[in-house]
Amino acid sequence: MRRLQPVPPIWRTVILIGSCVCACSTPSQAAKGSVFVARDPYSVLVNGEPQAVAIGGVPITFDFGGPAPFIDPATAVGNFGALRFWDAHRGEAVTLDNRAAAKEAPDGIPGRIFKVKKGSRSYTAIGYTADDGAVDGTLGTRLDTYPVPSRRRFVWDFVVRFGGENFNSAWPFTPRGTHPGLVWELRADGMPPALAMVVDTDPDRPHKLALHFDANTGPGATAASLGIAPGLTPNKDIKVVIDAFLDERPQAEGGRGYVKAWVNGNVAVDAVRPTLSALATKPHHWTLGMQLPQDTSPLPFSLIGYWKRARMQIPKNEPMAAYFAFEQTSPSGRPLEIVFGLYDEIRIAQARALLADPASRGNRVSGKIVPKPAGYNPGWSYHLAPDSVSFFQMQAEVCDANAVYVEEHLSEVGGSLLPGGFWCPWSSRLSREIVP
Repeated sequence: MRRLQPVPPIWRTVILIGSCVCACSTPSQAAKGSVFVARDPYSVLVNGEPQAVAIGGVPITFDFGGPAPFIDPATAVGNFGALRFWDAHRGEAVTLDNRAAAKEAPDGIPGRIFKVKKGSRSYTAIGYTADDGAVDGTLGTRLDTYPVPSRRRFVWDFVVRFGGENFNSAWPFTPRGTHPGLVWELRADGMPPALAMVVDTDPDRPHKLALHFDANTGPGATAASLGIAPGLTPNKDIKVVIDAFLDERPQAEGGRGYVKAWVNGNVAVDAVRPTLSALATKPHHWTLGMQLPQDTSPLPFSLIGYWKRARMQIPKNEPMAAYFAFEQTSPSGRPLEIVFGLYDEIRIAQARALLADPASRGNRVSGKIVPKPAGYNPGWSYHLAPDSVSFFQMQAEVCDANAVYVEEHLSEVGGSLLPGGFWCPWSSRLSREIVP
């Protein structure tokens, strides 16, 4: 068996961060991968300690671009955690979670969070509409995601354009620094943004835009300007790729954090540093929006971001953090072994704890089948999606099957055989960790 030139950020004083080369060398390499999907039971690390996250028993897909449905037809809820916006009819700020939005606003919030179709192109529009009041103390609209795992690498793949109230309306230019818009952030509740992307007027060309990338991870640190991408044209698609290893620890304490960002193919950020808030007691999540943190009184113009792509991805060929195997017996009595990989530190700790306790009854393995071979799982034409793996004691019979039967009927998986591709072999037994 196999072994396998910065400008100040919008909220504080600047400390410049030295640059370095991280991960992929091109944005096209970084952007290749699969959209991250959170599945029950879902937990994330907060400063190294696991915290359970309730996701309502349905998979949550971290894709909010134009083609992605506002309400997922497979789950009947949104894939976002919450929408925060100004309700002009009620004259107050409103927050809707994904289930409430499915009932009260299945098509979005007109003028604030809505879909736009232009020919073959689709966009998710999120923005501030003229004369709206404050939300959470300042002007703005935002979509909050569910919490994200830490101490692992993700890539954000964006295509966005900035305009006015309608898709073809001009962006309302204002003097630089007067109304900067926070359009993407990674943050924990109660903490400043650990990472942020801000749109503002270009420092040298008053009819161009610039994107600024900032960080504030503490403890005791002031905000840092990581980089700037100037000379951007409003009402035109802008490609942004952010490649980051999410880690709150400094390098001296074993931290592996880094962040690299490209805008229209050009490097805007290249820094090794913590990328999460060290003082956070709650999980980090990311947001899309148009937040105006310097504005508390209504403005007479609209500022809208139109997101053609907006997704968080697991990079292609990302190395696993650990490999494990489970055993099963074929119908003819032959011993079988299936090898699976794991990225997530929480799942890895669970697997090791189960192996350390042979008497455990929860050492059966389940996950979503990917109908492609994986080098670490020799002899099989399929493997388990790493982020789908979990351990169980009891499951429904509909997801039970022998590994040999799955191999012989792989074309049927996801349909009449193992609906949704979910496999929970009742006779499986976690058997060993494989050291590459």
